[in-house]
Amino acid sequence: MADNGTVTGMAALVPDVYFDLISRIPPGALVLGMLISQTAPNTMTAPLVEMAKASWAHAIAVLFLALGASYVAGLMLSRIGLVFGARFFNAFVRSVNEADQSLLSKFSEDIGLGPVDGKKITFWAAYKTLMEYLRVKEPAGQAIRTKMLAESALCVNLLAAISLALLCWSIADGILTVFTSPAILCFLMPVFLLALLSTRHRTSRAFSRHIEALRVMIALNGGQLPVHSRAPQP
Repeated sequence: MADNGTVTGMAALVPDVYFDLISRIPPGALVLGMLISQTAPNTMTAPLVEMAKASWAHAIAVLFLALGASYVAGLMLSRIGLVFGARFFNAFVRSVNEADQSLLSKFSEDIGLGPVDGKKITFWAAYKTLMEYLRVKEPAGQAIRTKMLAESALCVNLLAAISLALLCWSIADGILTVFTSPAILCFLMPVFLLALLSTRHRTSRAFSRHIEALRVMIALNGGQLPVHSRAPQP
């Protein structure tokens, strides 16, 4: 397992690629694997296995094919994951302490958006603007922030992948058959519960990292937000 320094270095080198690798490919690979295992595993995988055995070049081609298919599946899952993400984010917003909410609202007002009121300027709109602001103004900490956001998105997409798989299996085989399966009880359900418990925690950690970076910038600038340009209206 890579240490934290290696992971952070990777995120600093290619933050957007790193985000895609973490948040989309693992859930996509999971749902594709479950789909193949429940349809025609030998028919679908045997040709790829034979191709990979032919040479190193073929093996690398199969690897990239698998990564590409997993990425596409993960990208589609991220749309479904928005449903889960919205629910968890709304619950998270209600748990944010008053000091952090006030600081985010002050940032939103100072940057030109206006105070966070939940209607015209939502918490999410202000938070998204803060992400972009820190990406430009405080790039040194962008690697770890990207890592935290990717972990949060990974948990949400895993919930979407497993929920979709369980729904499809329940329709095809019946709820009782699916939820008494040893594979589901021993593997899928623990992963689902872990992702469920981790989503809010990861979301909270990512927000805390952003808000602390903002607090430090303000402190180092004599109590004022270093604003050089006004943000566009959302």
